[in-house]
Amino acid sequence: MSVSTPFGLRTQTRFMGTGAGQNDTVAVVLQTRGIIGDVTLESEPLGPHVSDVFVQPSTRKKLLTLAVELTGVTQSGPVSLTARV
Repeated sequence: MSVSTPFGLRTQTRFMGTGAGQNDTVAVVLQTRGIIGDVTLESEPLGPHVSDVFVQPSTRKKLLTLAVELTGVTQSGPVSLTARV
């Protein structure tokens, strides 16, 4: 028999026999259900920011080409980006 508790936890009764004290209820542990691993909450800064980056590598030319999309920019003008490889 499986029972859901008010908090969504599941328990299961193990039947070991018909005598008193031979049955017990244990918590069910699911190994791979829902979100697994670390979760990070990120926020976007107010104002102008980099919203997308596309990197196109060329091993033959030994070159990295970047396409950068900026969001929230109110005026046109030169932009300087610094990258480390």
